[in-house]
Amino acid sequence: MKYTIKNRQLTVTVDSIGAELVSVKKREEEYIRRRRDSELWLSHAPILFPVCGRLNGGVYLYDGREYKMPLHGFAKDSDFEVRFCGNDRVLLSLSADEKSKELFPFDFEFTVEYRLSADAVDVKTVIKNKGDKVMPATVGFHPGFAIANDADLLSDCRIDFVEDCSPDKLLLSSGGFNTGRKTAFWLKDGHLLNVSDDLIGDCGLFLSNTSGCIRLESPVGKKRVEIDCHGIPYVGMWREKNAGYLCIEPWCGLPSFESDRDDLETKNDMFRIQPMTEKEIGIRMKFF
Repeated sequence: MKYTIKNRQLTVTVDSIGAELVSVKKREEEYIRRRRDSELWLSHAPILFPVCGRLNGGVYLYDGREYKMPLHGFAKDSDFEVRFCGNDRVLLSLSADEKSKELFPFDFEFTVEYRLSADAVDVKTVIKNKGDKVMPATVGFHPGFAIANDADLLSDCRIDFVEDCSPDKLLLSSGGFNTGRKTAFWLKDGHLLNVSDDLIGDCGLFLSNTSGCIRLESPVGKKRVEIDCHGIPYVGMWREKNAGYLCIEPWCGLPSFESDRDDLETKNDMFRIQPMTEKEIGIRMKFF
């Protein structure tokens, strides 16, 4: 079921399936991508939990047992409970049940809150460990932005990291797996990046050590989005080839190594959430 919140500047729609942001409108202009028949990606802005990216063979090990896990985790396909929906705020919750424990054997509660503030949407996630054992989990954001009207105009768009920074490019395999290797990545004038299919590649462009603030802007359409993701270590950029949208993806975790089957207790880039404690991660998206 879809829920709409609004203020004087923004009208925002969230789907209870996946607690997914499916629309952001400002001055009747849509900023979140709409799927076209020529595009294969079915989502709009999925929330990734409890893993980000691919697992080797689609499985992982925990406590000597093998578990299956979909790409980017199962939260994006789950039906969240809407705990609160007001004029400018909606809070959704997903709790462990027998079905989730077949994929992820932990007692958890995962909440996603969207709150409007003038021309910005604050997205806050909270992972609560309600069990008696340490819970490895991570979270990521995957919003696709309709910043240009078509793919040709998207090539005129640029990414501005706002402040000078010296990022590293994470070298993924052709299958989208972690290789553990990275290389220095050049930015024009220390903070600018032009969008192109060659730049993005089939598996996306993933960077670390960025400024923590990313501005996606279209000189032609004059639409801009600024994503504040301070404290999140990785930022990805991805789109289907020749598609008229671009995903800006702040991730707290990374895909598996291609040659290894992950043991969740030792997997890299996972939060180790102690029993009866919680971890909060959020981003702010500002629309111009």
